[in-house]
Amino acid sequence: RLYEAREDAYADADLIVDTDGLEPDQVATSIYDKTRRIVMPEPVALKDRPYPIYIGNGILPELRNLISRHLQPGGLFVLIDDKVHGLYARLIDASLSGIHHHMMEIPGGEGSKSYGHLEEVLGRMLSCGMNRSWACLAVGGGVIGDLAGFASDVFMRGIPVVQVPTTLLAQVDASVGGKTAINHDLGKNLIGTFHQPLAVLCDLAFFATLDPQEMKGGLAEVIKYGVVMDTPLFEYLEGPAYDYEKIVRMCCRDKASVVVRDEREGDLRRILNFGHTLGHALEKCLNFRIHHGQAVAVGMLFATWFSHDMGLLAEEDMRRIVDLIRRHEIVPTALALPESEAVGQAMAVDKKTRGDGINFVLISGIGSWVVKKLPIPHVLDAYARFSRGYQKGV
Repeated sequence: RLYEAREDAYADADLIVDTDGLEPDQVATSIYDKTRRIVMPEPVALKDRPYPIYIGNGILPELRNLISRHLQPGGLFVLIDDKVHGLYARLIDASLSGIHHHMMEIPGGEGSKSYGHLEEVLGRMLSCGMNRSWACLAVGGGVIGDLAGFASDVFMRGIPVVQVPTTLLAQVDASVGGKTAINHDLGKNLIGTFHQPLAVLCDLAFFATLDPQEMKGGLAEVIKYGVVMDTPLFEYLEGPAYDYEKIVRMCCRDKASVVVRDEREGDLRRILNFGHTLGHALEKCLNFRIHHGQAVAVGMLFATWFSHDMGLLAEEDMRRIVDLIRRHEIVPTALALPESEAVGQAMAVDKKTRGDGINFVLISGIGSWVVKKLPIPHVLDAYARFSRGYQKGV
């Protein structure tokens, strides 16, 4: 009778051990052998919709099992970066074996975050027989994650999305937190929603085929966490060698801790915009010919210099931050910064702009931040002075 009463709960278990005929020590050994292979997730402990971030090397084949812990979808709409599919088609197809799915490839560049591509995705969703019992699977970098998340939120008033980020930048930042967006002619990420994923699966094996510049761009976001909120991470990055699984876990914990306290960027979550105010403006001014991580790195250099210029940041801390960014050669040496007027026009439509000012993230020390509402002319004057020194290599 007890077994029958508990049968549904037993069937829902992730692991099942048959104990018939086994001694207690044999049962314990069997349990240990099974559990030591479990991917332990990092939690995003939102009160009404918590979700896990699974992190590991070579965990994509566990996709079906991991999704089944949270959902039994009628099907999966797989939005995938075309380059990722070209490199990993056999692995991805094997991971989706036994799951009813429809796959759509799309270019991973910033140009895909547009009304046109959003319309294409929604059109394919409608024409392939999807309904609200389906979920969306986003496989690619931040662009694919943004586009898939936005489309999932507006398709039939919302379906779940599972993020499978394949770049360092997407694993440590873009895939976590629920921000989705497309770009507008006037600026980056101006049209979007908050749509938290059902789960995130970070497989570090994808890093093996990433372009070195893509890894450098991802490190810009990693450094951001170290600068604004995680001194141990910053000090670890100053060391000679990295364990990328450790880095991804540290960054995901940092972002999760912020998102849980401020999901919709009312206050605390603004600190994650460190380097992004100028970074987004640069991307717009340079017609997105610069990698997001490169733009953020320049934005962090400016925000660090600006913090020192305002008397908030000590010279020694400024030098440590600048040295760490330059050590990784994230920013192209030949990069020419746009004029202040163009940057000002881009900042004027930034989401962080309020009235005659903009909420700007500054730092008072490594791991310590402050947000100040500053007049845009004040920021542009500082940018002009910074830019003159930057162009001279100072």
